[in-house]
Amino acid sequence: MFPRAALRLRNAGAVLMEDDNEDALRDLAGELGMTHNDTIRFIVRKWTVARCS
Repeated sequence: MFPRAALRLRNAGAVLMEDDNEDALRDLAGELGMTHNDTIRFIVRKWTVARCS
């Protein structure tokens, strides 16, 4: 169930979150030098690997 949900989230065109989550994500993306969407993909990929290992 989780890998399927992560895959759908990773492939989503746009992911909207609450303002405080968006702020934290924007700050993290800036630190990592990634775009908003790339940062979400990175987080989902890491979470999926950790969850499915």
